[in-house]
Amino acid sequence: MRPALVPHSAVCAFLLASRLAGAPSASPAPPEAKVDRPPVIAVKPVTGPVTLTGHVPYTRTDSADAGRWKGVRAVTVVSGRAEVVLADGTRLSLKGGDVFGPDTVQSIDAGRIVLARRGTESGRALATVVIGFDGSGRGRVRVYSLVDAKGAVPPMIR
Repeated sequence: MRPALVPHSAVCAFLLASRLAGAPSASPAPPEAKVDRPPVIAVKPVTGPVTLTGHVPYTRTDSADAGRWKGVRAVTVVSGRAEVVLADGTRLSLKGGDVFGPDTVQSIDAGRIVLARRGTESGRALATVVIGFDGSGRGRVRVYSLVDAKGAVPPMIR
């Protein structure tokens, strides 16, 4: 037996009549959800110069073979000349071509000194020494070796 077909208009009329009569609806409305959120804080963009306060820790990271340049501080470093103070208190005035021990000044730019470290017996360059200075004059020495001083001799092949 087939179920009886009810016309669509009859179903709509029944639903409308039951709503008007106050009958409960088929699905009750969900309760209103409440969400507690913190208040919105407006962000103002800062214009102009910004000043940072406090002391930033400085970690010395000089190369192990920095030699006499370890702990160097700049008095003045401008293009072509520099005046520095070594860790032992010795004050040096540097310009291109000056020789200090095995190191020869190659170039001096604002905030950086580049030296060539020469070998005692060969006279050829063994390393490049780069000294960079921060805003307060503290130096950071990096030595870039051009020759491997600890190079191992390969075993003899028989």
